[in-house]
Order: sequence, then C-alpha cells, then structure tokens
Amino acid sequence: MWLDQNGDRIQTLVLQNYLFFGNASSILRYVSSMFEGLEEDIDVSLLLPFPEIIVVDLTLVTGMDTSVRKSLFAIALGLRWGKCALF
Repeated sequence: MWLDQNGDRIQTLVLQNYLFFGNASSILRYVSSMFEGLEEDIDVSLLLPFPEIIVVDLTLVTGMDTSVRKSLFAIALGLRWGKCALF
C-alpha cells in the first residue's frame, strides 16, 4: 500500500563492474538530471515528482577508484540539502 502511493518518489540506481573516473562523472550527471528544471511547454502533471529517496545498489560492483567515492559523497551531500536520502 505505501509503495503504491509513494513508489514514484523512489529511484534505484544499479551499478556494476569496476567504477572509475569516467563512470563517476556519468553517475553524477545522471542523478543531477533528475532534479533539473522543466521546459515551459511540458505538462507538469504528466511528469514524475523529484525523487525523495535514491537507492544505490553496489552489489555487483567489483571495485572503484576515489573519484567514484567522491561523486557518491557529492550526491549524498546534494541530496541531503535537498531533503532527499541516499542509501
């Protein structure tokens, strides 16, 4: 019941394999795009709301360099100030 009502406010990001600086910028850009402003000619009622919870699944990640850790930290800080959560 709760998931039916609130599921559109949750985004899941599944990452896999070894993550490096190229992936780090893509991850940061992808998450940032979830919160970008809207174009004026779009019907807002048809869009999903901004996510309040972002679940990052690192189960399939075999390793990462420090740039990815920094990107995940930057995402967490940005979401925290935006009253969102990163798990």
